[in-house]
Amino acid sequence: MTLLSPDYKINIGGHDFATYADGLEAVDGLDTLPGRRLRRQPGAYRDGVSPYLDTPSFFDAKRQRLRIWVSSTNADGNVTYAKGPAAHLRENVETIMGILAGGTSSNLQVDWTVPTPSATRVLRNWAQISTPLVGAGSSRLVRRFPITLDYPWPFFRDNTAGETGLGPFTGSQSFTPLGNAPLADAELVCSSAGRITHDESGDFVEVSATPSGSVTIDQRPPRSVTDGGGDARDLYNANHGWGLRFPANVLANLTITGTWAINYYDAVH
Repeated sequence: MTLLSPDYKINIGGHDFATYADGLEAVDGLDTLPGRRLRRQPGAYRDGVSPYLDTPSFFDAKRQRLRIWVSSTNADGNVTYAKGPAAHLRENVETIMGILAGGTSSNLQVDWTVPTPSATRVLRNWAQISTPLVGAGSSRLVRRFPITLDYPWPFFRDNTAGETGLGPFTGSQSFTPLGNAPLADAELVCSSAGRITHDESGDFVEVSATPSGSVTIDQRPPRSVTDGGGDARDLYNANHGWGLRFPANVLANLTITGTWAINYYDAVH
C-alpha cells in the first residue's frame, strides 16, 4: 500500500481522497500507479498489455485497478463522530461510494499528485469508474475495496504548470513538447484559413474558412471542431484520422499557411 500524503494523493471529481482514505495499492500486478508509470513504464491497457509506441493500440483506452484503504478518521487523524471510529469509518465509506457513483455512467476528472526526482507534479485525466456494491471489510475499523478506472484517453496531462499556448503564428515554426508520451490531444486554433503541416511525419490539418473569426479543433477524443461555439466539421480536413501527433522531447517543425495557435499540456504515461 502507498500512503496518501500532500506529495502523493488522488483527487476524483473534485474530492481529495486523503480526506477519507489512508492509502492505495495496485491490484493484480498488471497496473502501475501514475507515480511509478511516470518514471518507468506505461500503465496496462485494457487487455493487460503495454503496446509499442508506433502501434495504433498505443493510443487505446487504459485500465487501472486500485484498492482503496478507507480511514476511520479525518485527514488530520481525528475521530469527529460521537459514536467513535467505527461510525467515522462507515461515513467515509459511504462518502467515497457516493463520489465514485457519479463515474459509473460518465467520466470523472482524476488528478494524481505524484512525487518525481525533481518536483511534485499533478497529472490529469478523465475516467469511468466502477466499484463493487459493498466494501470488503478487512477488520472492524479498516475497510478496503477495489475500484476500476477506465481512461478512454490513455495519457495523462501534466497539469503542474498549466496549459502552454503557442502563437498565433504563420510560416515556418518549431517547438518541442516535453513529457514522456506523444502529444496527440493539442487544441488547434485557426484564425485565418489555411493548413498546418508536421514536416517530419507529413501529417496535416487544414481549415477551409473561418467565417466567425476562428475555428477551434480539440483533438482530444471525441474530437470537436467548432466555429464560435457551433459545429464546424464541414470546414475541417486532415490526411489522417488522428490529426496531428508529436513525439515527446523531439523538435517538431511546422509549415503553416493561414494563422494558427496551439494550446497543449505535456503528456505522460
